[in-house]
Amino acid sequence: MGAHGKRGQNAEAPPFWQSKVCRKTDKNGHRERRENPSSGIHLCPSVKFVENFFLFFPPSCCLAIVPRMKKSLPEQAIEYLEYLKEQGITHVPASGKTFAPAPKAAPAAKPDAVVQPEKKTPVKRKNTDAKSKVPDAPKSGKDTLESLVAEVGACQACELAATRTNTVPGEGCLNPDIMFIGEGPGADEDAQGRPFVGRSGKLLTKMINAMGYSRDEIFIGNIVKCRPPGNRVPTPDEMAGCIPYLKRQIAVIKPKIIICLGATACRGLVQEKLPIGKARGQWREFEGIPVMLTFHPAYLLRDPRKKVFAWEDLKTALKRLGKEPPAAAKEG
Repeated sequence: MGAHGKRGQNAEAPPFWQSKVCRKTDKNGHRERRENPSSGIHLCPSVKFVENFFLFFPPSCCLAIVPRMKKSLPEQAIEYLEYLKEQGITHVPASGKTFAPAPKAAPAAKPDAVVQPEKKTPVKRKNTDAKSKVPDAPKSGKDTLESLVAEVGACQACELAATRTNTVPGEGCLNPDIMFIGEGPGADEDAQGRPFVGRSGKLLTKMINAMGYSRDEIFIGNIVKCRPPGNRVPTPDEMAGCIPYLKRQIAVIKPKIIICLGATACRGLVQEKLPIGKARGQWREFEGIPVMLTFHPAYLLRDPRKKVFAWEDLKTALKRLGKEPPAAAKEG
């Protein structure tokens, strides 16, 4: 008998899933070939399924296999299991392979928790806005010189409060003919708490006497009530912190005229923009009160030649009051 017949009698035909070639015709009539990468055997898709199936049901458990079944794969599997049942097989041995457990589904991502801001007790900070620190009017009753002195002494509106020795609110009488306003306290004024007591103060006292007054008959104040370190010019913020006090002082004192001494006083009270050399001798107005602009005594000490111009300004102020300087002053 030929080799074919001999193989049919004495040799067991290889299972169809191990056949050399398995072909399947596609829709266009072309045959499809697939190769098993592990064995080099060409497999069609249907055979690939059966090969995976027998990973769980090895060939040693099978009594008969009908090659090239033309039923659908699910039908083939059911038919084979029924066949095993007819043979009295109630259990099918496992292939011995272990499989990794199915990965657990990742828990659903929780939305990002909304972090509630921690409630904090508001911290009171030092107010750098000088204007908001100074009340425009007393909490109760009317302003008096004494109440204003107390307020100025407790003021913390600007950084000058940290470096001062004493506040210098001013001194003098109520309802004077003249109120002099300077720039700010110097070292001597800071030490004593009184305005114009240094070299500039001595010259101012001579100017007041030459006009026919004493210091007790007028009022002397400053734009700022605390000494700027090094006698520097006060900053706009420092001036803004003190000017409300000055305005309230003027409202209480009620002078007939005001004489501003120097550029800082002119700029702080009437917002003068001209240099003092050009603005001096001119009248301005503050809340209905005439304001004369002239040189600061400290400037006159540095340049005595300007004293004659300052004296002319003081005589102009006296004339506005309807007065003349004393005879001694005229002769001097």
